[in-house]
Amino acid sequence: MTGLKVFTFNGSTVTQAASYSIEGGSDLLVADTDGDGKADIYVLQTIFSTNIITLQRFNGALALLGGFPVDSLSTSNTDRLYVEESGFGRKNLLVTLGAAGYGSALNSRIEAVDPLSGATIWKSPPLRGDVSLDSLNFYDLYGDGKREIVFGTRSGMYITQ
Repeated sequence: MTGLKVFTFNGSTVTQAASYSIEGGSDLLVADTDGDGKADIYVLQTIFSTNIITLQRFNGALALLGGFPVDSLSTSNTDRLYVEESGFGRKNLLVTLGAAGYGSALNSRIEAVDPLSGATIWKSPPLRGDVSLDSLNFYDLYGDGKREIVFGTRSGMYITQ
């Protein structure tokens, strides 16, 4: 991903309304995480010049609303963004971070971060293997009304509370 573009359509003409350049974008998520009824755009990117992984938040017109560092390239690679499913209006973002380089047995993890402040809400213990793409889902496995996080890695399946 090298940039974001927003287009408008007036019935017969498509016009580019906004654009924003992105360095090293690895995932994009559109979601209403603050409960205001408007979806924001989140971009997980790796800034190679500083070796920092950042999360940036934009509105629908691509105005930058905020951003914060998530991790360093020396400890992890970026993977995916997910919205933590909850019954609340405000939702956390889940970031899967893979091991830095192949062969790192226990360096992958999942972090829940506040989408506005960047504060870490919780971190998983070290995981064996990177979280497989699109394997993270939410299911009520026990029929108790609470959705567990279920995901797979190259080395196994995980279920969280």
